[in-house]
Formats: sequence, C-alpha cells, structure tokens
Amino acid sequence: MAQKLSEMNQKVRSDNIHVILLDDEIEGVKAYDLVPFLKKTDLRVQVVLISSEESLSLVRRLREAGIFYQAMKPVDLDEIRSAVECAFGKIEREKPEKEIFSPLLSKMVPAWSPTG
Repeated sequence: MAQKLSEMNQKVRSDNIHVILLDDEIEGVKAYDLVPFLKKTDLRVQVVLISSEESLSLVRRLREAGIFYQAMKPVDLDEIRSAVECAFGKIEREKPEKEIFSPLLSKMVPAWSPTG
C-alpha cells in the first residue's frame, strides 16, 4: 500500500491534477484514510467521492478529511459532471494572485534601491 500511496503522491504532484474522482474504497484503503493524504500532497486538490454508504458519521468523517462533494451510488452522470465543473470553478476562484499574474511577473522590473 505504501508503494501505491507514493505513486499517487507523485502523480498528483507531477501531473498537476486538480480534481480527483474517488470511490469509497480502493484496493482495501478507505476514502476517509486516503483523502487526508491527497490533501496533504496538494491542499487545492478537490475530491469528488462516489460512495454507497450514507451513515452520518462517515459523511462527517469525509467532510472533516476535506472532500469537495459526495455522490451516492448508483451514479448519476449529470450530478458527477456538475460536481466536477463546480470543483474546477472553486479552484479557479481560489487561485493565488501570483498564478493569475504570473505572465506579468516575468516582465516586472525590481524596484530601485539606493544601496543596490
């Protein structure tokens, strides 16, 4: 499992992944254990969880872990599509100014300083 987590960590970092569709369990690993790991890899990553469980304690645990949205099985493709679009919208709204103005930053001239 450590190997899988390491691969996932590398993939999220190197492939610039922003939204992840996740089942409630992958290869024996529960989503509520996996989501904090993903969020630690990249705080901006948005997780859309597809789950078959409805228990309030599980929903609370997943929300605390940082999921963006939880869809219930059986899957409604329009619901998933909408959730993914909203997740990308959230990422756009929360982009740091540095990223928004990055094309301008390379052309900025440092301020004049009498010492340098």
